[in-house]
Amino acid sequence: MRDPDKLNELWTADQGLWFEKGIDDPEVVLLEITPMHAEYWDRDGARGVRFAFEEARAWVAGRPMGEVEGTHGEIEFDD
Repeated sequence: MRDPDKLNELWTADQGLWFEKGIDDPEVVLLEITPMHAEYWDRDGARGVRFAFEEARAWVAGRPMGEVEGTHGEIEFDD
């Protein structure tokens, strides 16, 4: 969508690194996305250390990464 007010609200100086013409670049648009399903992986703190250890074990063994308790979840969004 092309909403100049919303673009001004969300624009930061860092984004100018990606768009030479800045906020006025005609190729800059906003995407509005309505999620239906999401998955997440938590790699912070002690869980992150355990995840990294399990990931390394799988890599050394040449096998796929198994589920590490407490690090993965799924969310279903209502319509």
